[in-house]
Amino acid sequence: EHEENKLRFYGNLIANLAFNSQIDRAHANLLVRTAQRLSYRQLCLLSIAGLMEVTQGSLPLRQRNYQGDPTSIEPHQARVPVLFDLYDLYGQGLVNCGKIALLSIPDIVPASIRLQGAGAMLFKLMELKWLWADPGEVTSLMILLS
Repeated sequence: EHEENKLRFYGNLIANLAFNSQIDRAHANLLVRTAQRLSYRQLCLLSIAGLMEVTQGSLPLRQRNYQGDPTSIEPHQARVPVLFDLYDLYGQGLVNCGKIALLSIPDIVPASIRLQGAGAMLFKLMELKWLWADPGEVTSLMILLS
């Protein structure tokens, strides 16, 4: 059911690609393959990264990494899979952390996450800003990252 939520945004991508003459077929195929690999939660994380840019970083997200704070990233906590999803987005080059290189999950600074490259294009073409209109998932992720 969770992945069904992706369909609307995937449809936005296909429709917007059809009417965008500046994106060639190879680039469009790359964007479609990337979007297919992403989970709904990762789309929500891209949406949060886009919201960080719109609000100029004023969201109440954690301002420091998780180094030296082992209790905040214990395996049983709900935050851990979210951090793994963020790390995966970073590994795919869809988000960055400013001038911080992420070598592991504890290096993530949620407040520094920003869109880049294909992540910014997917945010725009999939119209991920509309995830803010139904804030349930986005809000719960922001709470985990605060």
